[in-house]
Amino acid sequence: MLCRPAASLALLIPLLLSLPHWLWVRSHLGLAMSNFYRLRVPGGPLGLHISANSIWTGLWSLAVIILLSAAPMLLVCAGAMSIFRRDASNAARPEPIVARQMRQLLGWMLVAEFVLFIVAVLALVMMVVRPASIVTTENRLAFPYAEMARDIAKLVQPPAELVADPPEHAVNIAIRVPGLTSVQTPTAAQLLIIGNDAAGLTSLGRRFEDDYQPAGGIQIIEAPWHWRPTRTARLAVQLWEPRQPLHNFTQS
Repeated sequence: MLCRPAASLALLIPLLLSLPHWLWVRSHLGLAMSNFYRLRVPGGPLGLHISANSIWTGLWSLAVIILLSAAPMLLVCAGAMSIFRRDASNAARPEPIVARQMRQLLGWMLVAEFVLFIVAVLALVMMVVRPASIVTTENRLAFPYAEMARDIAKLVQPPAELVADPPEHAVNIAIRVPGLTSVQTPTAAQLLIIGNDAAGLTSLGRRFEDDYQPAGGIQIIEAPWHWRPTRTARLAVQLWEPRQPLHNFTQS
């Protein structure tokens, strides 16, 4: 049944549905490739260690997922084709009209059942499973960035620059504190470094030790997780300053 031109619709329909996205990527290639963090896979797929700043990490992960998703379907299809081979003698016989109509009816019923099943599963995931996972686990969508940002704003006098590990901390804090800018290579007179804990902050700070030095101790900022007030989220924050006067630092 799959060896026919109509089977190509399984590839054409997703391509058409995703065409606006690919056109946008083509017009904004630099922006689409700028956020390498979204392509990170800890440890690499199948244990392969690929640079976290490499776009090939994401592409290889996508290829592995497609392969693992398609393999069961192809195995079932091959098994079904080997078991239910058409008898050459029966294939030459004309099919009765009633049998053809019944086959078409059962085929459309099967398609309709698949569509309803997919819609029901998607609706269940989107409306029940996904919201439940957010409110019952320490999901990053429930991280108290707004509360953290209010406390962090008291530690720095903008304008200042911000780096963090993981990077989403920098972005989510920067958009909530006026005058803070998330950067990869700092050049400002004030640098705010954020980590999940003191050890992570210290490790991140080593990247900037040649040009910056701590201007104070490490502060631990705490706030309850959204929808889980009994659990506390923490960030380690430290303010750094240039090792030399600002006019010399910016010129270098």
